[in-house]
Amino acid sequence: MMEVKYLKDEDNYLEVQLTGEEHTFPNMLRDILMEDKDVTFAAYVLDHPLVGQPKIIIRTKKGDPKKALKAAVKELKDRLKKFESAISKK
Repeated sequence: MMEVKYLKDEDNYLEVQLTGEEHTFPNMLRDILMEDKDVTFAAYVLDHPLVGQPKIIIRTKKGDPKKALKAAVKELKDRLKKFESAISKK
């Protein structure tokens, strides 16, 4: 089960730890975050591939990085629903 821990929460900077995840989920979120015109930097860091917990780092030029993260999660959910629908048709 995934746990979310806010490590740093500043005006235009957010660092979140995702306990219980590996590469896939944070990688998809990073890609979607970089599509946001207000996000200047989005990355995920995994300190150790076997025992590390991924961290997502977001910097915005304007706007709340938490809102950008929530929007990215919603977009990912929408894309996965479309994918599920597409594969169900076959």
